[in-house]
Amino acid sequence: MNHSIQTEFLSISPGKLQTTDGKFCFRYSVEDKKLIESVTQWGVLSPISVRDRENKLEVIAGFKRLYAALTCGIESVPIQKFSANLSEKEWIALALELGKTDERTLLDCAEALRRWEVHFGIPEKEIADYFLPRLGFEANSKTISELRSFATLNRNILEALHRGALPYRGIVPWVKFSGEDQQFLWDAILRRFYFTSSELAECAVLIHEIVSMRGISVRKFLEMDLIEKTLSQKTGSEKVKAEPLMHRLKQIRYPESYEYKKAFKDHVARLRFSESIQIYKSDSMEEEGIELRIRIPKKESLAKALGELEEKRGQVEKLVQ
Repeated sequence: MNHSIQTEFLSISPGKLQTTDGKFCFRYSVEDKKLIESVTQWGVLSPISVRDRENKLEVIAGFKRLYAALTCGIESVPIQKFSANLSEKEWIALALELGKTDERTLLDCAEALRRWEVHFGIPEKEIADYFLPRLGFEANSKTISELRSFATLNRNILEALHRGALPYRGIVPWVKFSGEDQQFLWDAILRRFYFTSSELAECAVLIHEIVSMRGISVRKFLEMDLIEKTLSQKTGSEKVKAEPLMHRLKQIRYPESYEYKKAFKDHVARLRFSESIQIYKSDSMEEEGIELRIRIPKKESLAKALGELEEKRGQVEKLVQ
């Protein structure tokens, strides 16, 4: 930007500020409960950025602060007025620069992309080259495609992400499902279980592989006996951990591995080791060997455990083989 930009600090009623339908609001939501609580107690401390355009003060940054001020009924807010002869692209760049200290989520970035394309009509290549780096992304069409897909997620899923009820990391594989299937999966699974990021991603991949390999719909998948039984065990409104569900998905997706591990576990049980010794097999049948865990609560326990292993050494070696 080579243009001269003049700035002026003022105090004004928030109701006099124009939002132009949120043209410069690159946020999924402007509601921020913590900020509202702060504004209720202290007022708006940081200026809201506006541009002087045809004798109107249009907000270009600080939409959350404006929403909080309007919600709390604040009579006056500080503003920083910018006056300059800039193109819309340059105004967007300035707005991003002014808001760079605020944390942006993937939802916010997807909303920014939508506004650039819908409100401003900016070509894809220009968005990739000029704006994506300002959001911390690589300048390529793949990123744009991923953000577009992210924005098309089921509304319930998006709201859950916004509330923090689902982790951002791990959500991308869910865009593979149609909007209708996402609704089915939301009602049956996503709203009912607590997922870690890795579990959320793996869950989507497993379900997608199962329905693809079996040539069935998501609705039919949810009616499968093992899935139906797992879901029926979840009662009440409180979320539960996703381990039982993940276990069932792996059982369906990798039946040979599941049967192998079950037989291995039964064989270990027949060896009748004491509780201090536990033997496991990896989830992958291709991974060689076994995992041996020994709990030593006191010094004399070590000799006892080693003696037990030596006594059953031949049987343990067979397990390794």
